[in-house]
Amino acid sequence: MNRDQYIAIIKARLGGQLLDIELTGEQIGELVDIAFMELNPYIDTPYFKTLPANSCIDLSSENVRAILYVVRANAGSINSTVDSSAMLFSPLTYTTNQYSTLNGYTGTTSLLKGYTTSLIYQQIRNTTQQDLDYTWDGREQKLYLYQQIPTSQMITVVYNKNLVNVEEIQDDYWINYLIRLSLAYTKETLGRIRSKYKMTSAPYELDGDTLLSEAQSELTELRQFLQDNDNLFMPID
Repeated sequence: MNRDQYIAIIKARLGGQLLDIELTGEQIGELVDIAFMELNPYIDTPYFKTLPANSCIDLSSENVRAILYVVRANAGSINSTVDSSAMLFSPLTYTTNQYSTLNGYTGTTSLLKGYTTSLIYQQIRNTTQQDLDYTWDGREQKLYLYQQIPTSQMITVVYNKNLVNVEEIQDDYWINYLIRLSLAYTKETLGRIRSKYKMTSAPYELDGDTLLSEAQSELTELRQFLQDNDNLFMPID
């Protein structure tokens, strides 16, 4: 949904087709922008990006808020048959073909002996260091990556991002909350306008106080719900 669609929905919810609203479309749009800024930190939609695996990856174009995790997109081939620690993440074809000479074993029992020795090496390695490790520099928007052999040529980064505008919200769940939050902000503004002056001798009364009360109640409820259900976590690199 674009900004104008949010404005149209809010006008309709406030009876804009039948009643005069003291706010212009652009003024309502500004309130939508304010609601968007408040909602943005809670939006935890995951984004996936597969890219070449380098030791330093620039992600400044993605507006990353937090890296959730990094995974290998493909497994590289083993370049050395004597490096048994490289066997853990290799394709099965490489493993089968190269166990015959692994760790110097030869003969009819080489596969079992080589496999057993490799398991020991892998267990030691996995208890001392990670296969794929990364550090995220949020200030510079750079991802520093370390891989064990065999390295992958491509990796997939899963992350949350800081959205730039309302058009980037794609999930119906968050669209609904932006409408509700924007509507509450608009009610609050209209309530302040309509309750500025009291017309004691008029044959009718404005609903300023009612709008203010509704807005405050809705804002409190929405903010509490968002805080209680905030699932966004910041991993410790």
